Amino acid sequence: MSGSISSERRRRQQMLDFILTLPEAFWSEVASRIRAVYDDSFAELDADPSVSVPQKGDALLQRRFFRCENILNEVGQRFGVSSTFEPLAQNNRHIAYVSNEKVGVTQAYVPPDAGRCAERGYRTRKAKVNKMWESVVQSLFEEENKVREPKALYGIIAHSPFGRAFEAPHQRLGSIELVVPRENMESVESFSFEEISAEYRHRAEEQAQRQPTPKRAPTWKENEDKKDSPKK
Repeated sequence: MSGSISSERRRRQQMLDFILTLPEAFWSEVASRIRAVYDDSFAELDADPSVSVPQKGDALLQRRFFRCENILNEVGQRFGVSSTFEPLAQNNRHIAYVSNEKVGVTQAYVPPDAGRCAERGYRTRKAKVNKMWESVVQSLFEEENKVREPKALYGIIAHSPFGRAFEAPHQRLGSIELVVPRENMESVESFSFEEISAEYRHRAEEQAQRQPTPKRAPTWKENEDKKDSPKK
């Protein structure tokens, strides 16, 4: 049992090693801008009389999706990460995809009650995410391209509102995490943005502690220097 736990920890740590090859500010800016999109998109549609009330929920999903796609692309470019809109072979739809030499990332909406449903429903939700990501990965390798070079880790920035009702409290950003399908595409690892941010801080603190402490000159040496220094 303990061997299995330590193996799980090592695997998560290896995933974090790859995740942290992207700039820390990349994750924080993506999260803050997606949060703003959730609020702004709802406010705009709520006040828009040209969209019928029964269809506002559907319109919100579409508007939010495309704005989040644009956020991923813009933030990737801002921080010098390869960014492109890749067509999927299955339906020729273009998706935002950012990557460096180690990591490839897309984004997706996840139903708000997925985390609170029964275990069977939870597995179904994960299976859908895995199926979607498997098709994305396959499509990205259709042509030779630096962006499509095999990565050590692929992830989906999965986000969802607090609830389903078309009301302001329900349509705020409820959760955002990086979902990483395992190699067999049968299960996933999830990393909250808080966990990713905490890992950056932890490693920065460790590095600071490893820095050598500047050596102070002996007391007798300081006294001699004071004697030799010219008096004003």
